[in-house]
Amino acid sequence: MVNYDPTKVITIVDNFVLTGFAEDAMVEISRMSEKRNSFVGAQGEVTFSKSADDRAEATITLKETSPANEKLYNLYKSDEEFGFSTVDQNFDGDVSGSGSRCVIQNLPDNVKSNEPGDREWVLLVADYEEAFEGVL
Repeated sequence: MVNYDPTKVITIVDNFVLTGFAEDAMVEISRMSEKRNSFVGAQGEVTFSKSADDRAEATITLKETSPANEKLYNLYKSDEEFGFSTVDQNFDGDVSGSGSRCVIQNLPDNVKSNEPGDREWVLLVADYEEAFEGVL
């Protein structure tokens, strides 16, 4: 049986290791389109297609007090592309996601209340690659 340790999940943005993640969420990566689709002709023939669209959205959820907020804010203001990767070291193999062409979609909502909140940063990733190798 394998135990899961969230401290073994490392997220790097522009060569900066992020810290100060929110309580319930760290990183969520979703492709922007389906990688594979199927099409059926009038007589039932099925054709599969593979999309060349490698875009993804990576949502990073930080505590409001995280020092990484300043790094992400500065990247947003710079209007420059940067690299992103997240690696799960809970496994012996390569379990990761990355992209070399990323930008920050928008500034997170700025909510103030009686307790510190979370900040959700959405990265647009142009060339997302995923690995899940050597785990079994």
